[in-house]
Formats: sequence, C-alpha cells, structure tokens
Amino acid sequence: MEFVEYDQIWTKIFAKEEQNLRKLLKKNLVECHHVGSTAIPAIKAMPCLDILCIVHTLDGIHIFQNEFKNAGFSLQKSDDDKKILFYRYGQDGFTILTKITILEQTNDLAYDILDFKEYLNAEPQVAKEYEKMKLAHTGPVEIYEQSKRLFIQTVLKTINS
Repeated sequence: MEFVEYDQIWTKIFAKEEQNLRKLLKKNLVECHHVGSTAIPAIKAMPCLDILCIVHTLDGIHIFQNEFKNAGFSLQKSDDDKKILFYRYGQDGFTILTKITILEQTNDLAYDILDFKEYLNAEPQVAKEYEKMKLAHTGPVEIYEQSKRLFIQTVLKTINS
C-alpha cells in the first residue's frame, strides 16, 4: 500500500466527481461529501478518493447501471441488508482512483462517516494516531481494514459519549 502526503488536487478531483455523481443520481442525491484520508490534510493517505453520496432512496439505482458504467464507475459490491452500494472508478481496471459509497439518508452510518472525518480534521493529534496505525500495517488487507474499523469505532464512541 502506498501512502502519500496530502495533495490539494484531491479537492479539485472531488469537485469534478461530484458533478458527475450529481448528473447520475439527479434529484435522488441529497448530499455528496469528500471523506476518507484524502479529506484530512494533516495525514498521509493512499491516493484514492473516497466519496460519500447520501441519497433519498437506493430503490431504482440498480436500473442506472449502464449510466454508471458509461461514466467509468463499476459496482464493487452491494449490501442490501445495510442499504449500501459501493462503486469504484479506476483507469485500468486495477488502479482504483475513486471509491463511492452510496447510503440512504436514514442510514446512521452516513453520519458516522462524516463525524469521523470532521473529528480528525478538528483533532490533529488523533488524526496522526490514525495515520500511524495505518502506516504500521504491512500484513493482509483484511487485518488493515479490521484495525481501521476498530480505530473508527473507538473514535465514534468518544464523539458520542
């Protein structure tokens, strides 16, 4: 995994991707946010933009798969029980440049993601702890993802207490 210093270009890329997503999701889109490590200037990040789209409903989004595909997005996975869609955008099919999470506005996970980002931006020391934890992992991706989830859950408990 490659981690790089914060780059202001990520804000410009987000603005472009947000326009594309607004065209795709139309009136269903409630909000679109730049999230993930590339949205936290104080830390290094993998050069992959994370975008959160909050929509009124996920009903019917599957119908527009061709529009997403034509815009360069492919469905990575769907969790119908949790009402989550994950898309990705990549140049060559291997390099993922953008990950998109689409959640209904009634899904508390959307607001947990936003709270976590805002907390790390407000608390640089915690952001550096997050960076250190991420940089320390050299093992399997599953262990890395599990460590991230545990860190995020701990921060969210702090925020919500």
